[in-house]
Amino acid sequence: MFGSEEILAFIRRQVGVRTDAADPAGSLQAKVNYIPTVIRNQCYPLRTVLGPIVGGSWSSTEASFSGPSYSGYGTIRFIKFAISGAASSSCQIRVVLTVDGSVLPDFGTAYGSFNTTTSSFVAFLNTNGTVDTSTFPLSRYNNDLRIPFRNGFSCTVYYKAAWSGGSINCSIEYDKAD
Repeated sequence: MFGSEEILAFIRRQVGVRTDAADPAGSLQAKVNYIPTVIRNQCYPLRTVLGPIVGGSWSSTEASFSGPSYSGYGTIRFIKFAISGAASSSCQIRVVLTVDGSVLPDFGTAYGSFNTTTSSFVAFLNTNGTVDTSTFPLSRYNNDLRIPFRNGFSCTVYYKAAWSGGSINCSIEYDKAD
């Protein structure tokens, strides 16, 4: 016969606890935690707005360009950079983001700096609007911004580097329910 402890342990394994990691093959709670991933990836696929490719303009003084913009509604998920230039050089990037006509406070107010490891790479911004040096190279899903917008967004990219030449491109990925 099963005692109350065995029955309780069985229920915990089957139902799970609130802190169970999202897993489609896990406990009931883990499956419930996995639902947002399914919705994000299957119901609302990511769309990308590309900004201009700015080439040959890296320098040690601050420069900027108008990044991608979009009119409509949705949720900003990722801000991504494709960067090319000299390997093993110091870069600094920040993004000032305007959502629904208002600049996001405390987003992109300071530079995040990092050293490039190759001459061409992709980096993602963290939730402060900077490249986080502690987790470089940044993983896409560790830096999900989840910034909702109703009317649109635009951004200005500020950058500087220890070399001249090279190029930078900014893109913003968002999802939108049709």
